[in-house]
Amino acid sequence: GSLTFLYDPDNSGTYSSVLTDTTIVLSKPEGGLQYVHWAIQDEYGTVHYDTFTVYFNKAPFPPAVISPEDTIKKLFNYDYENATGSVRLEFSARDTDDTKLTYQLQYYRLNDDTFHIDNHHDSIFQIDNISPSSLYFWIITVRDSSGNVSQSPGHFFTTRAPAPPA
Repeated sequence: GSLTFLYDPDNSGTYSSVLTDTTIVLSKPEGGLQYVHWAIQDEYGTVHYDTFTVYFNKAPFPPAVISPEDTIKKLFNYDYENATGSVRLEFSARDTDDTKLTYQLQYYRLNDDTFHIDNHHDSIFQIDNISPSSLYFWIITVRDSSGNVSQSPGHFFTTRAPAPPA
């Protein structure tokens, strides 16, 4: 016997044969539910209808920076005597699908070949041991539990020169 696979692409009630290509690509960029209507016709002309639902997960919104302000004139404290300094990077991100989000911070000091990548489950990163008198570039990538990714634009912050020894 033979089977004919039928598909109703626009839910209009009109089914078309998909004999030449049994792969149907479904897409819904806005996310949400899509109802898929299929039918199988046997060699006697009997048609069996079925419907299933596909849920399309939408990518999270790009992260929005809360602090530091995106300006190369923003100064941060640096402890000259202990040669340690830190900066707190904070941002917000949300996902319309309410899935769990993970974050990746990528940053580097300009004129330095070292590129740092930190993964986190929180929207606050603490960078320790920053260098004085430096310009840093940073970017946040947010990923939802379905693997969808969004990225913030690039941001900069500067560190002030160390205080002279007393």
